[in-house]
Amino acid sequence: MFLTKKNKIKSKKSKTLQVKPTSSLEKARMKLKGSKFRHINQQLYQMNSRKAVDMLKKSPSLFEDYHIGFREQTLVWPLNPVDIFIKDIQKCVENGSEGKIVCDMGCGDAKIAKTFQSNDSITVHSFDLISKSKFVVAADISNVPLADNSVDITIFCLSLMNSNYIDFIRESR
Repeated sequence: MFLTKKNKIKSKKSKTLQVKPTSSLEKARMKLKGSKFRHINQQLYQMNSRKAVDMLKKSPSLFEDYHIGFREQTLVWPLNPVDIFIKDIQKCVENGSEGKIVCDMGCGDAKIAKTFQSNDSITVHSFDLISKSKFVVAADISNVPLADNSVDITIFCLSLMNSNYIDFIRESR
């Protein structure tokens, strides 16, 4: 194991563990990150996705602040739900269910797409409000650029959060 610059310990298996901050300043910075995440999260729950897109286009740093906070949160969870989806998709491949097309709605860092990028039997379409990666298409998930009935699996991992979440479910059909 070794300590990285961001106060995390990495083991030989690349598992990241959070280290408690040592100074008052570090503790204050971590609290600030957490409160920014919770504030942005609360705003997203109270508005529809079209307003969320507008808000993040006007202030792109909010998107980054949200995802930094989210990543920090997942470090203390006993299990990241994205990892469960990845294992389930892998089981589909192992069971011979090839040709799966996956749609990851509100994909964040696109971990699912990155995991399966070299697997020819799985295609992952990743959508989020803003794209910061070649794996992500910027889209309001109430209206994504895919043909109807063109996906086998749709994933909403913590993304049914805007006030128009029913539109997201309808879009997934």
